[in-house]
Amino acid sequence: MDRGKRFALWSLQHMFGYAPDLDVAFENEENREAACNSMDLLAASAGDGVS
Repeated sequence: MDRGKRFALWSLQHMFGYAPDLDVAFENEENREAACNSMDLLAASAGDGVS
């Protein structure tokens, strides 16, 4: 599976609460860091009142 598809699938799983751990989902450190940044951005925007 290519990088973009893997990230998209993981992102959907994360939003629904059943994504695998980053070290399981992503072999590459760069991809794990991107996923971690994505989680941080989603968490930061969750409480801002914007919908």
